[in-house]
Amino acid sequence: MYKRLSVGFNRFIDTLCVIVQLIMVLTVVLQVFYRYVLVNPLGWTEEVGIMTMVWSTFIGSYLAFREDKHMRISLLYNKLSEKSQKVMLVLGNVLMVVMNIYIIIYGSNFVRAFHGMNSPYIGIPMSLVYAIIPVSAVLWSAKLILDSFAMIKSQDKMVNQEGKGGKSN
Repeated sequence: MYKRLSVGFNRFIDTLCVIVQLIMVLTVVLQVFYRYVLVNPLGWTEEVGIMTMVWSTFIGSYLAFREDKHMRISLLYNKLSEKSQKVMLVLGNVLMVVMNIYIIIYGSNFVRAFHGMNSPYIGIPMSLVYAIIPVSAVLWSAKLILDSFAMIKSQDKMVNQEGKGGKSN
């Protein structure tokens, strides 16, 4: 059940990222075409470009984290025993969840600060644009907590991001 829900959710996030990226690319191409070829710039394209860039940044950071593509310094980690590595990973995850709690709180405050404001050209609520900040922190936290429980539960082998046994670098 959890596996199927996880796969479906990951597919949704992947699709959302593709759609946001596609909108951003098409909008920027349209903006360049109208500005330099037709010499008649469109105002709304800059708004959409910025909004999709914000969403791409936060969704992309979650995707990179989910796929274990974030940069990490593993000099000390690689020299530790497997048990110490597990403790270090769980402790790091706990600290990241604490940081994400701050992002959720202050990101929610940021969203509330823009409540009632709409973008000038297309009228999209700015609170909706910036809602991705606390949402991405919730996604990160959920993944961190699930990974930590999986590591704690595993007795003999380390559990990497895909849930397979083996050392995680």
